[in-house]
Amino acid sequence: MISLSQNEIRSECEKALRGTGQPWGIARDGGTMASWLGGMGLPFLGGINRAIEKLAQHQEDGGKSFLDPLSPLVAPAFGLVLAEQVAAKGDRWTGQVIAPRYLLAGAAILAREQGIRLAILSRGRLLAIANADQLHAADDIWQDGEFTLMHFHREKDLPQEERQNLALFPAYPDMPASVPETCWQRLGAYAKETYVPETEEKRARGAGAGNIDNS
Repeated sequence: MISLSQNEIRSECEKALRGTGQPWGIARDGGTMASWLGGMGLPFLGGINRAIEKLAQHQEDGGKSFLDPLSPLVAPAFGLVLAEQVAAKGDRWTGQVIAPRYLLAGAAILAREQGIRLAILSRGRLLAIANADQLHAADDIWQDGEFTLMHFHREKDLPQEERQNLALFPAYPDMPASVPETCWQRLGAYAKETYVPETEEKRARGAGAGNIDNS
């Protein structure tokens, strides 16, 4: 196992998403959500690895129909964008979700930034309530499947009997994350796709240490 800071998580996940051809904005969102999950002490690496493999295989579909219920939402890429869409329209979205903990991260981040209320349900079961200063969420049932993200104004609009089963999470996560080294290296393989190949011409122009630096 290796220990990672939130900055390390954010940077590497952003580069890995960028390595699959995602736009910089989407990649930054993914890194932000991964960092949030890591800071909460919640699993983040397996989900983004699965998502990145799917995005790498289907780049042409990655950003075209992510709000279509017939097409699974790749949450490590589009969880935050979906939260913004739902908040802007003041409605709800239901569909299949890959790595739904990233949907939780997107909802929590946006609710805090915009001072709004978002809820996540799965087949009618309430799994999370996010607002400006609090997050209540279930610690299970975050497997790939069907989820609903909704913008709400009154908590009485939500299933009341399930609220007591939700745990309170800190508003500002700052825990270091421990992850398997092999899984982190797997992510790094995609991050390396963003590196600029080194050539003699680039070295001669000042990229890198150059051939005369042997220190």
